[in-house]
Amino acid sequence: MVFSISQCCWSAVESKRYLDEGRKLSLQTKKMKWLFFGPEDYASHGSLFVAHPVNNENSALSFRVDKSDSPNAKKYAEKWLRDYPKFGFELQLSQEKTYGELKGYEIELTNSFSDKKIRQFLVKNDQEMWVFTCSAPNKVFAGAWKNCRDILSTSKLLK
Repeated sequence: MVFSISQCCWSAVESKRYLDEGRKLSLQTKKMKWLFFGPEDYASHGSLFVAHPVNNENSALSFRVDKSDSPNAKKYAEKWLRDYPKFGFELQLSQEKTYGELKGYEIELTNSFSDKKIRQFLVKNDQEMWVFTCSAPNKVFAGAWKNCRDILSTSKLLK
């Protein structure tokens, strides 16, 4: 188990569970062959955790937190969507979604410069925007997204 302390909160990253006491968020990989890694274990680029399958590090689910004064996740995503084409991304999907106990906005993007696809799930929580990003090569994205979706569906907001 790895403990991490951010500016506001502490979190625990176990191989099969992510617990963020300050944000009151819990996620699990249940019986899937995916493991969580904390920022100390992984080149996290600001992520609080990265989860990936035990046999394929090319697929991943990451979680980062941005400060945000946007009124909701959709407005925050719309701001990003103006810039994404500059980096070779093309919007494939955008919709409001609920996974487990989290309600937010989901976008899917393909990148013309690489063989990757990403799907981001954005959740507004107080002055923070929680950004969950599932990424994988195009040829395995459908399977990776199923696992990312299953992990997000375990989300619980603790009392």
